[in-house]
Amino acid sequence: MSQNFVFSDETGHWNEEEYYIRSWIVLTEEDYFILKDKMELCKKINNVRGEIKFGDGHDYSLFEDLNFEAYFTLTFCNDFKTRNFNLINQINGQDESSLNINGRNIKEKILNTLKNSLFLNIYEFFHIKNTLLFIKSKFPDKKFIFLIDSPQCQNNDWKDIFQEVNDNNFKLKIINRSEDEIGIQFADIIAGNIKKILRNLDSYLSGSKTLNNFDKKIVFNFCQNNGSSSAFLNNPQIVMWKTEHQSFVDKITRLKESCNE
Repeated sequence: MSQNFVFSDETGHWNEEEYYIRSWIVLTEEDYFILKDKMELCKKINNVRGEIKFGDGHDYSLFEDLNFEAYFTLTFCNDFKTRNFNLINQINGQDESSLNINGRNIKEKILNTLKNSLFLNIYEFFHIKNTLLFIKSKFPDKKFIFLIDSPQCQNNDWKDIFQEVNDNNFKLKIINRSEDEIGIQFADIIAGNIKKILRNLDSYLSGSKTLNNFDKKIVFNFCQNNGSSSAFLNNPQIVMWKTEHQSFVDKITRLKESCNE
């Protein structure tokens, strides 16, 4: 029996950039081996000797006929940064002298560690949970091996959340060296591409920029308006969606419609 894989990589730091995006790339075993050959050729075309990652100037047209499905989970980083967390307020309200240890003020280190844990256990939790719901709904009779690029947190903490929401007995492997796994490199390419597309939505819709065929292949995965009970089927899936995000969703929908014309 052939295997089925989900490769995932993230782009954007959860506390620094406009978007934090995870790409989740679904491949059969047969298509994975086709990807291997295409990746080697892609490196040669783009003059890359080692690991290939997303680059605006790279040519990815080689992958236009590759069979894969892509799911995207997205957080607006400003949504996390501006959220009012009592735990953070408590640290900020502490007397500065209580945060001096051996002559060093450790307030920022404590806050960074706390923010990292909050993002993992609230936002990243739903990146993972919504993806597993999507995979279960989309491929109800298939088993998957998830291969994840080493995340922006402790590997074991990420694994714990995955296992907590994993009721399908999907296997998980975290890849510490992305250069060792072409599926992770491809997930990086897709994540970078979706970030580029989302950042330039207005330009694509106005016609001042155009999508190439590989961009369109990614956009064809977009799907919105699945209702509140099946919001995990929306693609990209906006974690912690708010009504203020509706205009962004409308643009995504219009972009896909323009690709179908």
